Amino acid sequence: MKCEYCNGDLSLEDEYCPHCGQPNKHAKKHIDDMRKYQGEFEDTKRYVREKTTGYTEIAVRVVILSVLIVLILVFFAVGSNAWEINRQIRKSSAKRNYEEYSRMMDEYLAEGDFLKFYSFCEHMGIRSYDSVYEEKYGNIINACSWYKSVYELLYDFAGFDADDSVSHVTEMTGDALDSFYKYYRNDDFSYTGRDGEPELYRKTLDDMERNIELILSTYCGLTKEEAAAFPEMSKAKRDILLEEKLEEKLQNEQ
Repeated sequence: MKCEYCNGDLSLEDEYCPHCGQPNKHAKKHIDDMRKYQGEFEDTKRYVREKTTGYTEIAVRVVILSVLIVLILVFFAVGSNAWEINRQIRKSSAKRNYEEYSRMMDEYLAEGDFLKFYSFCEHMGIRSYDSVYEEKYGNIINACSWYKSVYELLYDFAGFDADDSVSHVTEMTGDALDSFYKYYRNDDFSYTGRDGEPELYRKTLDDMERNIELILSTYCGLTKEEAAAFPEMSKAKRDILLEEKLEEKLQNEQ
């Protein structure tokens, strides 16, 4: 390349002619273009690095999340299988030990300790629908589950304090008692009539009803007459009576 002023030799990298010192306009344009392209290259490289880093972080998070989901699924699968295996083991054990377990269950029923009876069944994996226990104890186990709910709610009712809601405690207790009395009378259930029920089942329900009557009169503020008449009342009347007893309890404690 020749200088247009002195015709000396030039290169595109020479901003000025090394012979005459005049500016090389071609070199200036070349250098400006190179600087521009270099700047664009650096901007592009920085953009790609930032995007790649962002995608890498997202990919890492996706991988971690996927691993966690897999671990959670495995945990639940293993836990479910372990529970089912344990249930089957207890079920087989209950079937093998029917004579011994049956004797202990009869003792609990004879003593009227229905909570221990139900706890024993739960601990040993005995269910109301298990073939060897269903005929003799199926309905009794179901009845004990209702009785346990009533007992626990009456315990809360008896220990009521001002921090609780009167309407909430009354509703919960009233609902549990109503369900038990429907079970007791065989209302809305597809069981046989009371006259056709096994003697042990009838006796168990009668003992439960007497226990509830005793708890109502001893710990829940009802008179013996009110507790005795309680099963024959409508649900609305029972709820009103329970609410009145809680209100009286609050007034007496003030």
